[in-house]
Amino acid sequence: MTRIKINNFVLVVLFLLPFFAIAQTITGTVKDKDGELLPYVKVLEDKATNNAITKDDGTFSLRVSMLPTKLIFKAIGYKEVVVSVSNETAVSITLEKEELGLEEELSVGNATKSRNSIESPVAITYISMADIKATGRVSLDKVLAYSLQSFNSTNQTHADISTHYDVSDLKGLGSSRMLVLVNGKRKNLSAITHINDTHGKGEVGTDLNSIPVAAIDHIEVLREGASAIYGSDAMAGVINIVLKKQTEDIIVNYNVGITSKGDGMEAGGDVNGTFTNKNGDYINYTIAVQYQDFTNRAGEPGKDDLFGVPSSDSWIKDNTDLGMVIGQPEMITGNVYFNAAKPFKNGKGELYATVGGEVRKGKSFLFGIAPYMGMDPANLYNGNGYTPELKTHIIDNMDVLGVKYKTNGFNIDFSGTFGINDVDVFVAESLNPAMTSNSPKTFNNGGYRFQNVIGNLDVTKNFDKLNVAFGAEYKMESFKTKQGEANTWLVNGGSVGFNGITFQNKVNEDRNSFGAFAGLDYDISDEFLIGAAARYDNYSDVGDQVSYKANARYKFGNKSVVRASYGTSFRAPALQQMYTNYNQNNNALVITTTQRKALGFSDLEAETATNINVGFFFSPIKNLNIGLDYYKVDIKDRVVLTSAIVEPSYFGIDRKTFTNAIDTETQGIDFTAKYDNIRFSSGVLAFTLTANWNDTKIVGDTKKPTSLASANIFNRTERSRIETGRPSVRGSLGIKYTQDVFDISLNNNYFGDVTWQHATDVNKDQTFAAKFLTDIIANYQFSRKISFNVAVNNILNVYPDELSGNAGLDNAGRFVYPYQTSQFGINGFNVRAGVTATF
Repeated sequence: MTRIKINNFVLVVLFLLPFFAIAQTITGTVKDKDGELLPYVKVLEDKATNNAITKDDGTFSLRVSMLPTKLIFKAIGYKEVVVSVSNETAVSITLEKEELGLEEELSVGNATKSRNSIESPVAITYISMADIKATGRVSLDKVLAYSLQSFNSTNQTHADISTHYDVSDLKGLGSSRMLVLVNGKRKNLSAITHINDTHGKGEVGTDLNSIPVAAIDHIEVLREGASAIYGSDAMAGVINIVLKKQTEDIIVNYNVGITSKGDGMEAGGDVNGTFTNKNGDYINYTIAVQYQDFTNRAGEPGKDDLFGVPSSDSWIKDNTDLGMVIGQPEMITGNVYFNAAKPFKNGKGELYATVGGEVRKGKSFLFGIAPYMGMDPANLYNGNGYTPELKTHIIDNMDVLGVKYKTNGFNIDFSGTFGINDVDVFVAESLNPAMTSNSPKTFNNGGYRFQNVIGNLDVTKNFDKLNVAFGAEYKMESFKTKQGEANTWLVNGGSVGFNGITFQNKVNEDRNSFGAFAGLDYDISDEFLIGAAARYDNYSDVGDQVSYKANARYKFGNKSVVRASYGTSFRAPALQQMYTNYNQNNNALVITTTQRKALGFSDLEAETATNINVGFFFSPIKNLNIGLDYYKVDIKDRVVLTSAIVEPSYFGIDRKTFTNAIDTETQGIDFTAKYDNIRFSSGVLAFTLTANWNDTKIVGDTKKPTSLASANIFNRTERSRIETGRPSVRGSLGIKYTQDVFDISLNNNYFGDVTWQHATDVNKDQTFAAKFLTDIIANYQFSRKISFNVAVNNILNVYPDELSGNAGLDNAGRFVYPYQTSQFGINGFNVRAGVTATF
């Protein structure tokens, strides 16, 4: 018996001995890069539950289960660090601040070399992944709208195809004058031109939502014109979307949300990870799916004054909203993005590729058709009326293949880019009245397709204090329309709600362009930098353009700087603006050369602009950063879509056309103040205050043919769309509190007033008052692998002012909120919850 007990005791000791022998206590210190010791840093052993917290002097002591092991260091406001520990019993760790942006090297706007926000002579906003999460938004356009006060983006309502593309802009200058890059390469434009009476009318932009947020590492926004480097479209600024590269973890997100009205449900998920090997090759991948249901904020007038039908009508009694559905469209989106690289020449070279695609299907609603309108002669809808649906099938694709390498001190980057945006349009729950009982209810109305192929060569070299850059670009663009079924346009007006593209409207046009640029920066001293750049472009349709730029920057110490620049910009009219030829409800867009010249208009020319920018940045105390920038953009020969031109020679049909009709002057101020890493209780506070003032005025007389000298081709409504259709003042105050595994943000967003003007009667103008929107975003980290988040957007359920009805914009009560101009949308309160898993 005794021997058995002894043997058991020996076995227990032998079993535990390795743990006593191997387990050790690790001690150490944690500091920041300035050498300041950091308290309250959490120290964890990987794959174990034990942890420790650093003391006031930055020291810690943690007993680990075995060696070797990994330690994880987490601190509020700092990047997480994982270190391997083998035989050491004492370690020293340095943590870097998170969300700085100031010290991150930025590629956009600096052609000669990458510089951070302090070193750069141009105004650049850095939007980190933490900033993106803090907005509580899941689409890129809304992330930018709530991160950058000079950026505007709102859902369009009842705007035909434009309802399926949010119209975005910088400085209120229209999406046509905002260049979008992905990893520094030009992103293709969307295929459609916004022609409806909503904001952005006449513009062509980039489909920002074709890029999944989960694929983004950070965003760089150059807030000044940059045609001297990038060529056309950069008048208002440049947005460079930088994709993730090598990531250690696989991250899976899932989210679901809904409005306070119980509609607009959102549900989606994404996964991001990296395939990599010991040679440094990597393929970062993102797969994302997102669904959004439609919302409805239509009025319920209970009678139809447009058609003189009283509330006693039996159909109206059952359909007080008159069959209207007004709000965001239903949408399902799928994205796949790959970002890959393969190093060679011992790291001196790199073969890289980006392949990204989106498929999006949307559904919105057109004008409700009541039985008494007489648009169902064969009674296909059994006397119930019908609401036609506009459906889109959108494909967007961007592919980049390039090589970078270093030789004899030169950095060479050669790449090819292919981009395409394709949209097919369908109408459902409709009919063609002239076909009576033979009419289908679903129609193929045609579509649009834009494509570009771009070749780029960029070279940089450093000569001590002199940095030189030069390069060239060749670009081929094409635009085509696809004819709709004959029954959408041929017989007595075609499909109800939305006509198809006719054989007369078919377009198949292309052009090519060549550009070459050179730039240099010279560091006169460590503090004083000057630079200049110039670019020559030749377009096969609008001829030659030369752009130039000069800039300077002076630093005071490490965190204060004054900068200024002056330059010129240009924008070649988009092919979509030059050739879109469409007839909808007898409102014809006169685009072809023959028709344009018949009215006395000349061919479209390139817009030109001058840009002035002056700004400063300083950090008066630790953790407080303040920036203030002034900009002025003067645009000549701005391309716009005219108001209706009535010409008897065209049988009284209202006609519109694109023309270089106006000159504009835009001035603005961007202000940012951020005070972070403020110790409060057992956590950390951060405050962010941002504001933008922006004012655009049309200067001089409208330019028009002498044959139309008496015609008002750009009326008060169109002028107000440019001058007062976007808020002139935007602001945001964000407060974030972080405590160990929990953080919460309170964001107050201010949208200034906007004004719509009647075409001829000043008494029918309406101003929509300024509003505050409040968001609350919270995140709880259950473990290193699982976190939960919730975002309550517009928690006070704020809506724009209602339409007065004075000008008839409410369509006899059908519309409650403005659609011709919009500050922030009409969905109201929205709550979204999500979970993130890390593997």
